[in-house]
Amino acid sequence: MKKKVKAPTTYDEKYLMEEIRLSKNALDVANSNFDNAVDPDLIDCYIYRVRSEEKRYDFLISKAKALNLAK
Repeated sequence: MKKKVKAPTTYDEKYLMEEIRLSKNALDVANSNFDNAVDPDLIDCYIYRVRSEEKRYDFLISKAKALNLAK
């Protein structure tokens, strides 16, 4: 039996969902910047940025899963 995902109702749940949306956007931007970088120093910078954004996104998703807000 699959768990049913609930809609965010409290301020904290809505805030978490908005943070997930912003984090996903930041991850997309970081990946795009990495794809377009040609300078070796910028490539290194964007590698760290992408990893950082991935960690933040994964953390927020795990919080949402714990609250049954995400699959």
